[in-house]
Amino acid sequence: LHAGFEFAFWASVGEALGVPVLRYDLQPNHPTSEISFFKKEDGALPKCLNKLAFQAFNSQGIAKAQRPRALELRAIAGLSATAHRDGSPLVLPPDLPQMCAMSPSFVPQPTDWPPLKEMVGYWMMPPSTGYQPPQQLTAFLAAGAPPVYIGFGSMKGNPEFCKKLSTMAIAALAHAKMRGILLGGWAGLTAAVLDSSTDDGSRLAEYAAANVLELPSCPHDWLFPRCAAVVHHGGAGTTSVGLRAGKPTIICAVMSDQPWHGSLVAKKKLGLYAGMMSKV
Repeated sequence: LHAGFEFAFWASVGEALGVPVLRYDLQPNHPTSEISFFKKEDGALPKCLNKLAFQAFNSQGIAKAQRPRALELRAIAGLSATAHRDGSPLVLPPDLPQMCAMSPSFVPQPTDWPPLKEMVGYWMMPPSTGYQPPQQLTAFLAAGAPPVYIGFGSMKGNPEFCKKLSTMAIAALAHAKMRGILLGGWAGLTAAVLDSSTDDGSRLAEYAAANVLELPSCPHDWLFPRCAAVVHHGGAGTTSVGLRAGKPTIICAVMSDQPWHGSLVAKKKLGLYAGMMSKV
């Protein structure tokens, strides 16, 4: 069972070992006319081009990139470069059984998918039943109205990116007069980067000191139900936990499938899509 776009390589590993190989994706990455291409905002392409976009991405983008590495592996493993072990002509990447780890309640399974392609629902970690929140967090939650969660997970940039994102987050909380929790993550969200030499920066720093809690990490499944809303980059994992918590989701996308998630959340009236971070 493997993820990512190296399925030609891992299919050859399975063939060499004589074991079945299944592929899973966090997005619906199989040609269909019923779902928009997951690397674009929903509706960015005419519906008639949906299937063509998936086909081009898989056959031209992924397959060509995978083939040299898969052929190298086949040579090492003593496998033919022209045929599979059963004698059939070599196809790289092969058409594997495929699971899409998305909820069909959020994105219904396409009716034009063939057998062995299935929307199986989000894959969730076991509940964080043993999590003991720090006293600072429990005190903050008890001290006022539910806060807004703001975190950007594994999105990482230079110091200027960190400063822009942190300033934008705290300014939004101040404008909405909401309490907030900043989850630092790889983006390094923190009030420490505010420019306190300016009136605006000083005002935001004062607001953050009174109304914002900074955390290095916290289990999303524990924290999100205790928040008023969740603001994040729109990654597959964070989006799924936010939706499961039943909280309004606000997505400010950075890359990849995030604009697609954001536009779908807005279209289904489950929250808002702020657009790409570079344009916000």
